[in-house]
Amino acid sequence: MLGSINDVSEDLRNEIDSIYIALTELAENKPTEKQRKSIGFINHEN
Repeated sequence: MLGSINDVSEDLRNEIDSIYIALTELAENKPTEKQRKSIGFINHEN
């Protein structure tokens, strides 16, 4: 019975590690912001 508890905690630890790695990769890959067109009324000066 004790072995099954260790297996679950090892699986959980692996899942948490995978999530941490994925979040780290997402944080490092910040997309550059593109200049966007204004939303709203038409501006004839542009």
